Amino acid sequence: MYDMILNDIFFKDWYSLLNITVTTILVYVGIIIILRVSGKRTLSKMNAFDFIVTVALGSCLGSIALTTDIPIINGLWTIILLVSLQYIITLLSAKYPLFKKKISSDPTLLFFQGDYLHSALQKERITKEEVLQTLRMKGYDDVKSIEVIILEATGDISVIKKIENISSPVYERIENV
Repeated sequence: MYDMILNDIFFKDWYSLLNITVTTILVYVGIIIILRVSGKRTLSKMNAFDFIVTVALGSCLGSIALTTDIPIINGLWTIILLVSLQYIITLLSAKYPLFKKKISSDPTLLFFQGDYLHSALQKERITKEEVLQTLRMKGYDDVKSIEVIILEATGDISVIKKIENISSPVYERIENV
């Protein structure tokens, strides 16, 4: 009894290993082809939708590789659909600013000219300690040398040293809470 249970846990049969090997290789090659055709943006970290596609692709690969009930073509079709939907959303957001505004968030100013913007930190659920950690990780040792800290739409935190021209187009659409 225990031998049978242990065999199923550690090793089921050669067919399942062969199935996982062939499926994983084929789907992996399929994903590479699909991503090459769809372009660099598909796996970028530009906004929440790009992140969702990246996570979903990984989940699909894992499910297809380990589930013998899913035919390879069904898995690849799912991947094609996800990448196509992401492509359509990014195309629409590039073409229609109003659509982009509805599906993505604007960057948020967290720190400006020596002052933390506490309402923005609270709204974005970020602590001062997390901002300081980011500063340390980026090699800053003094907030006096920093002009602005921005929470980007991707969730990344950008740090900009003292600057001359705060009205630069680089700083457009930053939400100041």
